[in-house]
Amino acid sequence: MWEDPRTGPPLRSLALAALQDDAQRLAMRGYLERELVVALADRLIGPHRERRARAAAYVVAGTVLSHYILGLNADSRPATVVEDLLGPLTAALHPQGRAWAPERR
Repeated sequence: MWEDPRTGPPLRSLALAALQDDAQRLAMRGYLERELVVALADRLIGPHRERRARAAAYVVAGTVLSHYILGLNADSRPATVVEDLLGPLTAALHPQGRAWAPERR
């Protein structure tokens, strides 16, 4: 959606508005809590499901904002940015909190 020329610009505008306006920020935070954190926590197993779901949501939201708003890793393809998150994110979601070591390339 962020890459699509029809939906990307409105999403970026919404994200920027949320960074500048308290009401927009609260609305976006509420949406993320309801639609992302709660939905993900309901699908996880093991202890601290909501806490792990919130950690995953923060990683994803931070990555999206960093990539699409701040332009960090702007030269990277979106798939590469996401792939770089999968290991640490999987570890955060794992019920035993197993350690993650990056793959050697």
